[in-house]
Amino acid sequence: FTYGSDALISADAAGAQAFEKMMTFLRTVPEAKDLQPVADFGVIDDGSDQTGEVLNLLTRQNLLFKIEKASDKQFSVNVRVGSKDYPAEEASNPGFMARKVRAQLGDDHRSIRLYGSEVVVSRYVAQGARARVYLINYSNRPVRGLRVRVRGAYSKGEARLYNIADAKLEDWVQDAGATEFSIPELGAFAVIDLSR
Repeated sequence: FTYGSDALISADAAGAQAFEKMMTFLRTVPEAKDLQPVADFGVIDDGSDQTGEVLNLLTRQNLLFKIEKASDKQFSVNVRVGSKDYPAEEASNPGFMARKVRAQLGDDHRSIRLYGSEVVVSRYVAQGARARVYLINYSNRPVRGLRVRVRGAYSKGEARLYNIADAKLEDWVQDAGATEFSIPELGAFAVIDLSR
């Protein structure tokens, strides 16, 4: 649902029941087909396991990238594992590589930042005056007090949180072309729609 891809699911009866509960929630979320993925840098994916692990760590650190076939001049950072700037030896430690890319990008140039958890993966899509943030909590317990900062000045936000009725965003702040808000409690999944 988050990435607009198809999936085949196999589960026992208990898993099927949990899956149907999530599907019931997802059916309440309006489609957002016109919103485009936001990326802050590019990654040339050579299909190797090593690059795959780097992509995994970049995703887990909420660094927004675009998969490329060649370097894209719109980005100041283009990662190609095995190049002079990103040697394969460094990529053998994907955590190191992710930290290196984050340092090169600079936190001020990131389109989304999360505070208060290292177990939440985000996706940020936008177009014009609207945006959407997807949040996936991959731990087995709720995250409390998650703070989200997105690039762009938005005046309204609507939260849809799995298993939490009437969810509200708190501590809304606009500052220096960015918007920040807090989610008091995040279960497995949330969709936040933003508008100006």
